[in-house]
Amino acid sequence: MEESLYSFYDFLNVNRSLLDDLYNATLLTPLTLTMVGLAVGFALIFYFLMDRSRFARLLPWVLMLLGGATLTAIVAYTACNRGAHNMRLRDPANQSLGFFFDQGGGVFFTWALLLFVLCGLLYFLISLFLRKLTTHLRFVPF
Repeated sequence: MEESLYSFYDFLNVNRSLLDDLYNATLLTPLTLTMVGLAVGFALIFYFLMDRSRFARLLPWVLMLLGGATLTAIVAYTACNRGAHNMRLRDPANQSLGFFFDQGGGVFFTWALLLFVLCGLLYFLISLFLRKLTTHLRFVPF
């Protein structure tokens, strides 16, 4: 699964050095599953636990979308930042290769922003399916 996720994120033009570090640390699968889990979890909470007529507006739907996507971005940025603080050498025999996760905060933020957008898109697609199964929220987000 790690190889297919590597190919997918490489197709989305993620920084190659960061992608290699995430692949070597086997963080692609956990971060992607976190993104999917948060999108599905927030959608299920909105469409089934908050199935009341007072939530049948666009604002609560957008707030749930932003909540799940923001948590995903925080988890992704924190995982990369923790990897940078470990200061592990890529190859102890050849120190000129540098450390794992030595790209910097801007690249980490770009990665977190990509997962933010992907989580929002996934939440939207799940919403299109789940809205038909609810009583009061059939017309949210539209």
